Order: sequence, then C-alpha cells, then structure tokens
Amino acid sequence: MSFFSRKPKGNPAASPVRARFGVTVAQALDANPAVTRVATDTAQIYYQADFLTGDQCDKLMAMIDANRRPSTLLSDRPDYGFRTSESCDMARWSPDVQPIDESIAALLGIAPEQGETMQGQRYAPGQQFRAHHDYFHESESYWEKVRVHGGQRTWTAMIYL
Repeated sequence: MSFFSRKPKGNPAASPVRARFGVTVAQALDANPAVTRVATDTAQIYYQADFLTGDQCDKLMAMIDANRRPSTLLSDRPDYGFRTSESCDMARWSPDVQPIDESIAALLGIAPEQGETMQGQRYAPGQQFRAHHDYFHESESYWEKVRVHGGQRTWTAMIYL
C-alpha cells in the first residue's frame, strides 16, 4: 500500500481545513512504525508492505474481474487513448471491502466517510493511464459536481495487487 499527497499546480494555497488535514495525516503516517516515508521533495509518499492478507488480495481481484468496465475520465473533452484500463467501483459496505476501507481510514487517522469509495483498476499488457494529476482541476466543467460531493482530494491510497 502506498499513500501520496501533492499540492496541485496553479493552486497557490490549500484551504486551512485541507492544509490542517494534510498535516494530521502526515503526522499519523510518520508516527506509525509499519509505515515508511519515501525520500523525495516533490510529494509526500509513504508505503506499508503487506497491508492486506493474501486472502483479501484474492477477494479484491475476483471482485474487480467480475465487475470491471472500461475506465472513464471526468473531462468533457474525450481523449480515447488517454486511459485504456478497466475500473471497478467497489461496494463500500461489502463485507470484503468495508474492513479494508476502515483499515485505510484508521491508518490515516480519518473517519471512513471522509474518503472516496474504493475503486479497482485493471491493466492488461499495453493498457495505460497516461501521466495525470490525482486531484481535481477547479477550472474544469466537472468541478462543481465534484465540489458538492466532497471536493478536492488531499491524499491518495493505492494498494498494488
């Protein structure tokens, strides 16, 4: 599992709430002896090996394989070669997903409802998601809808299966 946070370019300062949230999550990760911080100046990156059991990984992979669909973009300007993977929206309250979601939230020191629903991504050989930012561009047409449903991301958690 890895976690990262990066200030969006062109966004001069995070809101005070987001800035405080970023600090408290970093403090929780820094204080956890199972978590390692990656030495880099461009982002806050942490990782924890063996976050999930083999059984949990198998169940997530089966769920992703059974429910995957072509990945999409939020943009209203389609670029059909930009993202060619497949995605699965995880059922947040599923008995196989909820404990993982809650474990991630506990590790970050946040309430589970402050996070987005987990997604699974599948990449076959040759598929891609070109270089992109993992935050929402506030100048894009999708921003108002995203803002109403929770707003800007501050941290991303990724589990590599």
